[in-house]
Amino acid sequence: MENKRLIPILCVLPVVALLVGGGAAYIGNRTGPSTLPQEIAAQTTPAPTAAPTVQQSAAPEEEAGALRESVNQDTKIVLEKKFIQCGHTVEKTLPQQSYAGMTENELAKAASPAKVESFSAKKVILSQESEGYCPDHAKLQWKDDAVEILCPNEEGQLVLKKKLELSLELMPKEVREELEQGILFGSLDEVEQWLEDIAS
Repeated sequence: MENKRLIPILCVLPVVALLVGGGAAYIGNRTGPSTLPQEIAAQTTPAPTAAPTVQQSAAPEEEAGALRESVNQDTKIVLEKKFIQCGHTVEKTLPQQSYAGMTENELAKAASPAKVESFSAKKVILSQESEGYCPDHAKLQWKDDAVEILCPNEEGQLVLKKKLELSLELMPKEVREELEQGILFGSLDEVEQWLEDIAS
């Protein structure tokens, strides 16, 4: 009798297993696809880009304004020229007609080897270094049996300005030695004063 009771139970168990497995698969099919679109959307949706700041959008306009600024008839152009030998700097105002209408980049090319230190429609400052002495200086030296007065040219090079007929034999030994090496003065007025002192 017990064996006869077990036969129906054993026949029912496979059916229950099939029903449970099918139900789980059905539930998996219903729940699985619902999350898939969200994952795909998270991967494919691009991150929002930051909006340009006020400074970033204004920078090109400021650069364009600087490029448009140019030399006009009211612009003051100053050249600061430094002389290496004496260490002095001489300022000179240049005519703006030579650079009228030029932007900073154009002026930098035209004024080379001078460099543009500052640029605006109101004032332009150029700088340049030069070997030699500034125009304020003068030099006395003994050469070819005469005392020569040398003065700087525009490039700062000392060139002959005048020869003086002076006899070194009548001068003190220290003075003769100084003239043979050359004596540098701050101006022509200092040269004249020195010659007067020697003659007296």
